[in-house]
Amino acid sequence: MRVAHALRRRDPRLLLSERECRALAPGITAWLDRGTSEAEVVRSLCQGLPTVLRGRAAGILAWRLREHLPP
Repeated sequence: MRVAHALRRRDPRLLLSERECRALAPGITAWLDRGTSEAEVVRSLCQGLPTVLRGRAAGILAWRLREHLPP
């Protein structure tokens, strides 16, 4: 949950529900288990987001967690 809260602090548009945070948790954990710091996860998820977020931000974040998983 710390990473989810940090996302909101970094980009106020990333207001996630508790359910969305729980859904993103396994992806975030996978990044952390590969040695990525919480700050690096937040930076990777927030960097280059579209100016206008259409739909739920959690969908974009989930995609980034899956598609940009570090080796």
